[in-house]
Amino acid sequence: SSRTADERKIGDAYAACIDQETIETKGARPILPLLRDIAAVKNREQLITLAARFTHDGFPSFLTLGSAPDSHDSTMFIATLGQGALGLPDRDLYLKDDERSTTLRKEYVAHLQRMFELLAGSERTRPTVAGTRPATRVGRVLSDA
Repeated sequence: SSRTADERKIGDAYAACIDQETIETKGARPILPLLRDIAAVKNREQLITLAARFTHDGFPSFLTLGSAPDSHDSTMFIATLGQGALGLPDRDLYLKDDERSTTLRKEYVAHLQRMFELLAGSERTRPTVAGTRPATRVGRVLSDA
């Protein structure tokens, strides 16, 4: 083939993403090991370790580790730790009681429930989303930045 290695990788990734029959056949099986890893977390140390592994493997995490120029010495770079990806884009959406925030939280919980339904299939085996309390709890600990 006249394609480069990178072109082959891109083509293979694209083909895998549009192969709906294989995706439907496999269902959630490809991510079950990740879900088991998440379910096995029992304490803060394990959570941080898992978040680091997920970040290393290219999965979005609630923490981001990066580098940036040192504001006191522009010839140096320093490590940065920041707030990563969560479902709602703004801390206030987790905490405010105004109509917009409340509606978005309800829609977000409904979305999560639908994702669980698609993931697990039958009502007997799928997890459920217990209201917005976990999301609100997460919002309280997020930075204002």
